[in-house]
Amino acid sequence: MSEIKIQTTPFDARFPNVNQTKNCWQNYYDYSKCVAAKGEDFAPCRTFKRSYMALCPNEWPSLTHGKRIAKSVARSTQWLDETLAGVTQAAVFAPVMGSLSPEQRDISARALAARDGVAGYVLNDVTLSADDRLWAAQRSLALLDSGKPRYMAGASAPDMALRAVLSGVDLVDSSYAYAVTEQGLASAYVLGGIGTAAHVDLWQDEMAADFGPLVPGCTCMACRLHHRAYLNHLLCAREMLATVLLQVHNLHCFQRFFADMRDSLARGSLATDAARFIERYGSGAFGELSQLAVQVSSPTTKIQRRRHA
Repeated sequence: MSEIKIQTTPFDARFPNVNQTKNCWQNYYDYSKCVAAKGEDFAPCRTFKRSYMALCPNEWPSLTHGKRIAKSVARSTQWLDETLAGVTQAAVFAPVMGSLSPEQRDISARALAARDGVAGYVLNDVTLSADDRLWAAQRSLALLDSGKPRYMAGASAPDMALRAVLSGVDLVDSSYAYAVTEQGLASAYVLGGIGTAAHVDLWQDEMAADFGPLVPGCTCMACRLHHRAYLNHLLCAREMLATVLLQVHNLHCFQRFFADMRDSLARGSLATDAARFIERYGSGAFGELSQLAVQVSSPTTKIQRRRHA
């Protein structure tokens, strides 16, 4: 009689606690990414699957793996049909569903492409990593009408916006400028520039005696009429005017960046310009949206945040 060997998931130092909920989710997430990239027959994918099947509640994997995603795609398509039937004078932007499932993303994209009443598409996979979101976008957009606008939520940071546009996205939101303002920073990034500082930190002590413009060469109202020392004073005094002036500047910089992006697209050089931009400023230079997501925000009682402390 052959010996039966029983094994369970090996110890993972990232999840030392008795509660293994996060370990369960991480293995399922890693499995989904692995399958999307390599297919179900790839050996490491099977390892992830065995781990999450062992760690997660018995009913959870069966609901989450495939079936749950498929149900979300079916429900979203049904709701879209109900919306299109009741809307006659508004443009309907439809969400592209499917998470990291290649099959379900294709089903969702084909369903949207078959509906004439859809005016545009929304890529709203904000819980995925940047690389996974871009993979998902490319997978879906290949099946959608390129003549209709494609909006990616949460992709307004300059480096992510460049990658999104190169992946086929047309629209992003403008929340990044607000996120930078909330950190007390003045944007200094330029698509075709030569500098390496993405922002000027106006919280720094040396700004109190600096009477130069927020960013040299900027033509916005805040830079033309005010200086760094004044903004430093407003920040330290928790004055709401600091938010107003910084928002004026940061929106000006944000709009200039997208104007430069459109010019680069017209020249056919966006891929090269984007690579140089990301190399020049480096990874992690545009993390203000992530910082904003975990902090208390109030424009009238600002908390001093020293980004480079």
